[in-house]
Amino acid sequence: MISRKERMEAPFHSQGLIKEFRNSVGTGFPETCSPKLVSPLVRPIEQSAAALKEFDRETILPTITELVQHAATLIRYREYSAAQSLLRHALMHDSNYTPAISLLAVVLERTGQQDEAVKCRRALIRLDASADNQLDLAALYYGLENDEAAFNTYQSALATHSVPESRLFEVYKNIGNILVRRGDFDGAEDFYNRAFTIEPKSDSLLVNFGTLEINRDDLEAAGARFRAAIEINPNSDRAWVGLALVHRAKGDFELSWANLERALDLNPSNRTALKLIVEWAVRDGRVQAAAARLETYLATDGEDAEMAFSLAKCQTLMGRFNDALFECERVVALDPEQEEAVRLRLILAERILAEAGASA
Repeated sequence: MISRKERMEAPFHSQGLIKEFRNSVGTGFPETCSPKLVSPLVRPIEQSAAALKEFDRETILPTITELVQHAATLIRYREYSAAQSLLRHALMHDSNYTPAISLLAVVLERTGQQDEAVKCRRALIRLDASADNQLDLAALYYGLENDEAAFNTYQSALATHSVPESRLFEVYKNIGNILVRRGDFDGAEDFYNRAFTIEPKSDSLLVNFGTLEINRDDLEAAGARFRAAIEINPNSDRAWVGLALVHRAKGDFELSWANLERALDLNPSNRTALKLIVEWAVRDGRVQAAAARLETYLATDGEDAEMAFSLAKCQTLMGRFNDALFECERVVALDPEQEEAVRLRLILAERILAEAGASA
């Protein structure tokens, strides 16, 4: 056994061992080079910081990529809460990682967090003002009925980018709809025609054309557009609503009612049709039909205060005071500042108490 002293002295006094070590590990030192103690290398502070940053980038980026990939999978399965958690964790490491921001915007839109989604979309454009990112923000504004912001963003995208062909139809159609609401009917027609050259068989576009003609008071042209939409898609509830409006304007009430009922059969949640059926029911003495449609709708969307109040008014007209009071309670719970509902609730409560006292 080699003594501790021999082991300590060997590296400095045994040239044979040094040569053997050099040959085994391939140091590249010349044989005449005597081994020396090398002082530790001290890296300057700024170099150390750069090295650490490079190390972080090499070790974290794959992790962020994996987090985003897992989040995308969760989104496909509608596991939005878990996906959002992963994406926010990824952005804690790199707040400018655009794939994570883009997916987070999708999650926020689908979970109704629209204000936060707008912030994400705007941040994304600051990092990458591509056509797709601008169009996604414009579409979000459009869905939120922020017409001015949507119009300006669409125009910016068209002016600064070559918009992908696959997205031009939606852009032209939405701009046309905004212009109709502004009262610029000629401008709207121009954009509708651009969209028509891309997708001439779009029933939704034909419905938009029909709405434009109604605004121009051209009932014949409007009716033709709505019928053309129905020929392409017999299940277009919006086209049936449009046709109902045309027949109503022409004085054909029975046919207009049939068209409206058809629209609600296809889509019981068509809010335009629901509003019309309430309005027409009061005028035509068909309140029970409207109440039935509203009850069906509220069975699936019980937090719609506007429709709940419409049902309360219908039930009041039908003499169903207890049911109407219940609906008023629902409305006030959802919207405490709904003054009409508060007043109707008071009237109904007094009426029910008076009737109970009279029958006692």
